Amino acid sequence: MSVYVAFQIVLDAVGRSDVANKVEHVKFGKIRSLSTRRGKTVFVDDMIRQGIEISAQVLSSTPTTKSDRQLFPQIARQLALSAFLINDFKRKRTTHYSYDWEKVLRSNKANIGHLLQACHARLCSLEEKFLNDDRNNVLLNLTDDFLTSKLVEPEALTLIDHLTKKSYESFETSIKQLDPSSIVSFLCDLAHSSNAAHKKLKILNVGDDLANARLLLFSSARMHLAYYLKILGLDPIEKL
Repeated sequence: MSVYVAFQIVLDAVGRSDVANKVEHVKFGKIRSLSTRRGKTVFVDDMIRQGIEISAQVLSSTPTTKSDRQLFPQIARQLALSAFLINDFKRKRTTHYSYDWEKVLRSNKANIGHLLQACHARLCSLEEKFLNDDRNNVLLNLTDDFLTSKLVEPEALTLIDHLTKKSYESFETSIKQLDPSSIVSFLCDLAHSSNAAHKKLKILNVGDDLANARLLLFSSARMHLAYYLKILGLDPIEKL
């Protein structure tokens, strides 16, 4: 008898058959490099502590870091947790894999969590720079027709597609399959399209209407990033 079936029997025995009928066994893949039977384990506290140390080193050695040094420990913790969780969530729930957590923290390509947080911080910086300008008060009055008439570049259209259609598709898939990998895949695509749009779509010296339309697009991208990072249990970083 499996633990899952035994748990249902216990619930029935205590008069909670209503709950027993709703219990679902969700399977997960194995981490091949870790085994409690063979003594190959890594304590979560040790991973987080060393993750914070490595992330703090990266922050200190990066000349473009905008964060207050007093906040480095807090931000380093957020980066470490982002690296660990996103690396785990990016795979299908039932996938077996080998885990090298030091590689995840030190490699720019492997550390997807850091890349997502960096994208969010970049968009926050953009909002902070331009939303303080009075000319952007018209943001709340922009209409769909106005936006579609202004946002015509391929980079803008790709980003809009991610924010409208693919956002809901990934969320719905994750809920149905009880698998966060769809959300992580969406976030990676969103960050990629946001970065591409950020390089191409300028806000300065393009006229108020176009500038406001583009700023609203970037603000929406930032809000989507923050929303889905929170769903995954992560705090979005505003300055990095």
